[in-house]
Amino acid sequence: YTVTNDCLCLIAAPGEDMSQEQLMPPTDIIVGVSGTGVIVNDELPAPLGIVDREIRVNHSTAESYLVKAGEYIQIIDVEGQQCSDFQAFLEEDLKNNLELCLDPTVTRSLMSASYPAPGSHDKFYNQNSVPLVEVIQDTVCRHDTFGLACNAKYYEDRGFPGHISCTDNFNLSLAEYGVKPRRNWAAVNLFFNTAIEECHSLTSDVSWSRPGDYVLLRAVNDLVCVSSACPD
Repeated sequence: YTVTNDCLCLIAAPGEDMSQEQLMPPTDIIVGVSGTGVIVNDELPAPLGIVDREIRVNHSTAESYLVKAGEYIQIIDVEGQQCSDFQAFLEEDLKNNLELCLDPTVTRSLMSASYPAPGSHDKFYNQNSVPLVEVIQDTVCRHDTFGLACNAKYYEDRGFPGHISCTDNFNLSLAEYGVKPRRNWAAVNLFFNTAIEECHSLTSDVSWSRPGDYVLLRAVNDLVCVSSACPD
């Protein structure tokens, strides 16, 4: 077993039914507790087509990249239960100093759903209702479009001042394209397991994604994109 949090384990080796005169002990069990090393499954899924480039987003960082209309973006969770924030801009907008990014609220309204799903030409839209990416495949189908990308205040409120955040990493990575820094970034928080409960509260639980799970998007227009490996 792999233990992901501190826990109390109870391990039993029950024997067969026996009378008072019999002695049939169960087979011995040896329990070993190893150190804190992490077993990493670094085996990526087979390519879905010709790979133009592969970008490894190191933990607690973000990477920005250009995508042309018609190209595919496959965002892969390499080790499982790792969340990735995603944002995108029309390249032409940025050339004209318009910083209109992908908007989760606009997307939810146009799709009449918490987030777009594959199989029905669902798309993510920007603040002017222009489609940016179409969802082609999704092996998890549980993501978040309600919460912000993690930011400084999020960590400060929880007692971790100065903690690196996806917002900081977005600002750093997008500066290359002239995007002004923001204190809050709306984003598509891929692989985050969030839900809106009947009492209207926003809840969060352990991600459903497994090693090798992915979301495949197709760019509708020429885009500047950014993806993070969330440090939360």
